[in-house]
Amino acid sequence: MLYSGDKIVRWHTAQFGSSDEINEQTRVSEQIERFWKQFAADSETLKSYFFEDKTDETVAWCEAYLKPIHEDLMWEVSRDILEVGDKRLVFTVTPESEYALRPLTKAIIERAPDIANWRFTQFKEPLIGDFNDFEHSMLKHSWEEVEGQINESPLKCFDITLRDKHFKKENKDSDIADALTVLTTVLGEEPVDLWINFVMTQPLSKRKDKAKTKAASTEALKTKADSDDIDESEYLKDSSIEQQPFYPLNSLRNVLASRVVELVDELPIERCWERTLDGFYSLKGSSWEEGLRPVITTPYPATIFAKERRMLFHSSAFTRHDEVFAYLKMSQEQELAHDVETRFELEDKLDRELRKAKAGCVLGGGVGSEASYIDMIISDLPEAAEILREQAAKAKLPETSWLLFYDTYWVDEWVGMFKRTPPPEPHEGPLW
Repeated sequence: MLYSGDKIVRWHTAQFGSSDEINEQTRVSEQIERFWKQFAADSETLKSYFFEDKTDETVAWCEAYLKPIHEDLMWEVSRDILEVGDKRLVFTVTPESEYALRPLTKAIIERAPDIANWRFTQFKEPLIGDFNDFEHSMLKHSWEEVEGQINESPLKCFDITLRDKHFKKENKDSDIADALTVLTTVLGEEPVDLWINFVMTQPLSKRKDKAKTKAASTEALKTKADSDDIDESEYLKDSSIEQQPFYPLNSLRNVLASRVVELVDELPIERCWERTLDGFYSLKGSSWEEGLRPVITTPYPATIFAKERRMLFHSSAFTRHDEVFAYLKMSQEQELAHDVETRFELEDKLDRELRKAKAGCVLGGGVGSEASYIDMIISDLPEAAEILREQAAKAKLPETSWLLFYDTYWVDEWVGMFKRTPPPEPHEGPLW
């Protein structure tokens, strides 16, 4: 995340913020331009550092020119898996697990110049070559016998179980950490971030016909499709799942890629605001019954359950377009919490205005112990923000009303409904 003083600075939504935030984003943007200008000037030198194994020199260069953008940025130089031969290299700028920095790394890569024999990305590339004898500085063993099982989850993602001789029992914490390192190395950082939820481990000696999985069942939703109520425990129960085969490590990337294509192919062709939504459900779930948001109605149960249960939430798992799931959070100091009819009227009004502007649409809402909520999907953020602010003023919403976002990468992003709206609590987005 970026800071101005001790305050978090937004990136996608900085334009809606204070002059300090806008100035900080401008400063960082200028630093990004300086970084790429220097990279272009030193590209041949950096290439020679790679082929001559001059790691210390590369580290010193990145400390001098990349770290001034943000101290938590990480980098990697590797051979290009998309290029035959050794001519082209890949320079990766990644925040690794500092997910709030993904908007920044995305902006950095989008501004990269065209430089001969270089490609730039914000996700670590997968391993090139023979997976059976790869080595990693964080791993103690050879992984030539590891096998992987990929099971689809109703949360629009996949759970992976790795089986290997080095695992002595199921799901030991240190084994799961090793498994995650193996998967990131073999699959690449992006597929793991976007599509993998639970990572599990089991001994290689475990019989396949007795193998257990914690992956959720895709059958649960089918059995409840005709009901107005969906219970979280039934939706996520892990019985009735069809066991998938285990594959050798060198097949896992292609298997996952084909499964992801199948999942994406199931997504609607139209943007959400182009479709008529029906079949709204009332959700019941233990994860929020005593929390902040116990009452929820939605046409998309999977998005709500995924928000609660996925390790990382990504809108791209639910739409093939450049849309983001978001919600308007309004503090409890107003009648919407108790007047359901008034809240429904506001939902309908927002839906009409967002659709008219092709900026998004409303997906339902809910009431919690501290606030009322209206869920939506946003296609045009500046246009949607203008509409929401205008309607918030007309509806006399409290000053503590914000547009917040589902996506893990948008954890620090928010839009206040009024000029006087204070920042929300840090990291409020993924916690509702």
